[in-house]
Amino acid sequence: MKRNSLLLATALLIGMTGCKNTPVQKEAWISNALDAASYQLKSTAEELSGTSKFPRSIHSGYDVNFLDTQLQRENKAYIDSLHPNPEALQLGQKRLCGIADWTSGFFPGSLWYAYELTGDEEFYIKLIRFMDKLPEKYVEEFDASYQKAANRLVREFTQEFCFEDGSIDWEKLVEFNSGN
Repeated sequence: MKRNSLLLATALLIGMTGCKNTPVQKEAWISNALDAASYQLKSTAEELSGTSKFPRSIHSGYDVNFLDTQLQRENKAYIDSLHPNPEALQLGQKRLCGIADWTSGFFPGSLWYAYELTGDEEFYIKLIRFMDKLPEKYVEEFDASYQKAANRLVREFTQEFCFEDGSIDWEKLVEFNSGN
C-alpha cells in the first residue's frame, strides 16, 4: 500500500512538472510581419474610409514576352483576356473595386484576421466603420429572396407530398427519404 502511494505520488509529481506552462517565444520575423501588415491595413482603412470602395490589388504592368515564356505559348492564345497595361501614373497605385467585385470581402477579412492576431481593437473598429451600413443595404433583398425560397419549398412539398386536403402523405415522404 505504501509502495503504491509512493508510486502514485511520484507519477503525479512527474506529471505536474511536465505540464508546466512555458510561454511560447515569438519569432522576430513574425512580429515584424504583423507590424508591417498592421500598418498597411490601418493606413489603407483610413485612406478608403467612407468611400464604399475596397482595395482590389496594386496596378502593375507586365511584359508580354515574359508571359509567353512562362505560359509556353504565343500571346495570341491569351492576349484577349489581359487587361491593358496601366498608364505610367497608375503603376504602383491601389486598384479599387465596389461591393459586387468577387474580391471585395478580402480587405474586411484581412482586418478581421489582424484583429484576431493582434488583439488590437482598432482593427475591429475600423472594420465596423469600413463596412458602415453596407450589410443593412442588403437586408431587404435577402428577406425577399428568403421569403420566395420558403414559398417555393412549401409549394413543392405540398404538391409532392400532400393529399388534396393538405394532410401529409407519409408513405410517399418516407419512400422518397429512403431513396427508393
